[in-house]
Amino acid sequence: MKTGYPIGELKAMLKKEGFNEAEINECFKKPKPDMRSWYLFFGLLFSVSGIWFIMRYNHFELIILGTGLILLFFKEVDKRKK
Repeated sequence: MKTGYPIGELKAMLKKEGFNEAEINECFKKPKPDMRSWYLFFGLLFSVSGIWFIMRYNHFELIILGTGLILLFFKEVDKRKK
């Protein structure tokens, strides 16, 4: 597939070799992108900005968003460990 071989022909060859449709679709599904670094970076950025907003304007929205992103980061780390 990476070398330019048509996907349809690859699927037909696998089917001819005896693989069922579920196994073939499992081979061709796209991987989920790794967002851990983005969650951590923006979580820390929003949290630090949120602390400044709390001190300056008494607004809590950014710190809540930053905390949520950091929690998503740890949830993704736990998923990758399993």
